[in-house]
Amino acid sequence: LKSSSSSENTTPTTPTNDPPTPPSKAQQILTSIHQSKLPFRIIVLGTDSILETTSPLGPRTSLALSPKTNEPLMTFASEDKSFEFHVKVDKVCKVTFVALEKKIRVEDGEEEERKMMRVCQFLNEKGNLICSLILAEEGEEGVK
Repeated sequence: LKSSSSSENTTPTTPTNDPPTPPSKAQQILTSIHQSKLPFRIIVLGTDSILETTSPLGPRTSLALSPKTNEPLMTFASEDKSFEFHVKVDKVCKVTFVALEKKIRVEDGEEEERKMMRVCQFLNEKGNLICSLILAEEGEEGVK
């Protein structure tokens, strides 16, 4: 694989004598999420840390081989690259989509309202969570 980079195209390029590698299901899902331009709560669980931020996936995206591991690495970055989110797409073995209703306290602390959470979870071969993307768009656009 050679590196490809654009704000819309995430299909890797290959040397001309090799057949093109079709995108994995994880790549296809991440590309669809990126193309939606909707904001997501991105949650990444590390061994001893948790990273959370709310952002659309992008606007920049690329697919390249990791210089350290030589594995396909899908990257989403802000325009100025001050924020980057990398996914080792070959490590994703299962993707789940969950909709669950959660009670949220209203500001006065006494009333509760219900909020529908739409979560996309990326799991490795052992079933461990790689990352979660929670749709932050609450309007009609987020339900499509």
